[in-house]
Amino acid sequence: MNIVFLLKDLLQTRDLQAWVNRRFRDEHRVPLDRRVFRTVSTHDGTRYLLSHEVGSVSDAAVRYRLSGIRKDDIVIDLGANVGGFCIPASRYSAHVYAVEPMTADELRQNIALNGVEVTVIEAGLGDGTEQEIAWGEEVRRVKTMTLGHLKEVCGGCDVLKCHCEGGEWSVRPEELDGIRRIELAYHPKNLNGADPEVLLGFIRSHYVVEWEEVDGHALLHARLMDEWEL
Repeated sequence: MNIVFLLKDLLQTRDLQAWVNRRFRDEHRVPLDRRVFRTVSTHDGTRYLLSHEVGSVSDAAVRYRLSGIRKDDIVIDLGANVGGFCIPASRYSAHVYAVEPMTADELRQNIALNGVEVTVIEAGLGDGTEQEIAWGEEVRRVKTMTLGHLKEVCGGCDVLKCHCEGGEWSVRPEELDGIRRIELAYHPKNLNGADPEVLLGFIRSHYVVEWEEVDGHALLHARLMDEWEL
């Protein structure tokens, strides 16, 4: 057993429970040798490079909902990682934007592998300044963009998926104007001085919300109240 590899893998996973689940017997998981397999395919035929980040694909599949995406919707995927949400979403809408500051190169390769149209924006969610972001063993200074600025660049937003490791608390309630559906992983321990009720309270008062916890992640699925019956 390679202890150095296991420690590096734990640092990259950044979630002890997820690492334990992945490393020990699980009827839903099988080991794959990267010397033999170059890509993996989901049940619907979507393909991804076999890498340390591919676990995020199955995470996205069990956490986030694609239902309700319309063909003319503008979909913004904040924290797209390697495409576990944005690539399947592109089967429903022709206007999908993937915002990712750390794994953008692999994300672009997966988009090309599937021959779909997804626009990659290499940035993080934030206040518009440069910020230091750590992912696994890598630390990088990246530009950030506010949700409001991203909506301007993308021409609006109808469906928002957000998994930004605490960056979600930089979202101002008024920036949600016009967004019909929200898929949000929120991080109560990564507040950076923010009041979570500013964002969550606004969503609660303007959307019909389903709250759940999946694999230790706090999630909400929200629809605008006026859209609930549609």
